[in-house]
Amino acid sequence: MTPIVDKITAPKRILILMANAGGGHKSAANAIAEALVTKYQEGVVVEIIDSLKEIAPQPFDRGGDLFQLVIKSPKAWRSLYEIVDGPRRSKIINSSISLYALRNSRKLLENHPADLVISTYHFANAGMLETLARHNIKIPFVTVVTDLVTVPLIWFDTRTTLCITPTPQAAQLAHECGLKPKQIKVIGQPVSSRFYPPAKAKNQLKKALDWNPTQPAIITMAGGEGVGALDEITNLLAPLEATIAVVTGKNTNLYEKLSTEAPPNVKVYGFVSNLDEMMRAADLIVTKAGPGTIVEALNSHLPLILYSKLSGQEDGNVDFVTNAGAGLWQPKLSEMASTVRLLLDNPATLKHMSEAASSIAQPGASAEIASTIGSLIGLPA
Repeated sequence: MTPIVDKITAPKRILILMANAGGGHKSAANAIAEALVTKYQEGVVVEIIDSLKEIAPQPFDRGGDLFQLVIKSPKAWRSLYEIVDGPRRSKIINSSISLYALRNSRKLLENHPADLVISTYHFANAGMLETLARHNIKIPFVTVVTDLVTVPLIWFDTRTTLCITPTPQAAQLAHECGLKPKQIKVIGQPVSSRFYPPAKAKNQLKKALDWNPTQPAIITMAGGEGVGALDEITNLLAPLEATIAVVTGKNTNLYEKLSTEAPPNVKVYGFVSNLDEMMRAADLIVTKAGPGTIVEALNSHLPLILYSKLSGQEDGNVDFVTNAGAGLWQPKLSEMASTVRLLLDNPATLKHMSEAASSIAQPGASAEIASTIGSLIGLPA
């Protein structure tokens, strides 16, 4: 394939700041990097940095571990969310982060010089923007919001060059926080190009995964951390005449437990690299309302049942899915099996939900984000 950039004396250096702290920050960063390299090939050099490890001072560099602990307690999460949300509180927090992270941000830029910086993690924005301003470093800074609808206001720093949002609702919040219209662009949530609708019959895709090709298949998961009621949901769904593909993510204890106890129709996986293949083969996914998983499922035209959410931050995600008809909200675990059985007994309903998922999917978001970013540093859009 001939690269889109033919005559460049030196590749453009792009630095992406993310964090291993849930919320799809890492997967969004990977999707953007993939799209940039696909479009510009040797015209760009992309580096992805875990901002918590490289920028955050102690003890904030352990933020990923704290996230894993807090999300296990809905009350603790709600309290933390209320502390950091709100226009005034978010500005105070951003100002504090700017000062604490200033030294490490400067060091990061010295070690990883860039022509443009992208952030897919809200807490990385203020420190880097303050560093750019104080040292008069004239390079674009792009914020890529990875929350769908109910977005923590700490995402929005008026010093950003461009803020890319996944929905008009998120763009409106950016405007309310003081960003100008020219600083805001609604494009969508970046997702790897590996997530796309099935091109083959599902029975063929199931057979390739060693799933029963004659039965419906249901993915159950709880984000990368594998927390919450995943164990209980698996036990509730196991009696169904269906393949239950449980993705435990980083939860090794749950993986080991389910692996020794699961009946033959329950397939237990840890942290997987082929979730795209599983989503194309599946007929339904039962998951928490994390933005990354939702958009990956929508791009795969896979109907959803959402059973839990991070209060405040993921409230809008549920409405985004259910209002479109792409999924259901079922927090009552005692009714989960009957809800799933009802859908499996009504293929027409599942087909309608799949079509609804297609209608709100954002398959071209990553490519458009790459083009938008390229145009900021002199590359062809």
